[in-house]
Amino acid sequence: MGNQNKNPTSFLIIFGACFTLGGLLSAMVFGQSSTLSCQRLESTIVDCRLRRDLLGYPLTEIEIGQLQSAWVDVSYDSDGDTYRVVMQGREGVVPLTAYYSSSQRDKQEKADRINSYLLDPAGASLEVRQADWWIFLFAAVFVGIGFLSGGLGLMRGLGSRLSR
Repeated sequence: MGNQNKNPTSFLIIFGACFTLGGLLSAMVFGQSSTLSCQRLESTIVDCRLRRDLLGYPLTEIEIGQLQSAWVDVSYDSDGDTYRVVMQGREGVVPLTAYYSSSQRDKQEKADRINSYLLDPAGASLEVRQADWWIFLFAAVFVGIGFLSGGLGLMRGLGSRLSR
């Protein structure tokens, strides 16, 4: 039998880096919170802005303008359906979040709340917030596995160099 060159150290470091990056990227994409803020200018004119932030740091602010309606958009998939709230503004269609997620009931309640506000001329302002904080737990697990794997790989590499 020939000597096969297996290097578990490199594998662990690469595996750890991939898990760490995957966790960080998922937190950045899915960990954003979205806040819709609306002010009634006249009985039939509602001006709205959508702000997205990550851990309190503003990422984007979208001027929706005169909000007309909201509904739940469904993404159909073989693994199951996912949902998000979508709004019709003066400039076109704007999703509350950049991604789809589970819990149709939660999304429907938000869309109903927006539509009720639009129909009630007595409502002066509205604020609707969507934040999926559970994703940070998921991301922390991935980052933790990544750091442990990468650290183990680095320690094995350092140990093999010291033993030479």
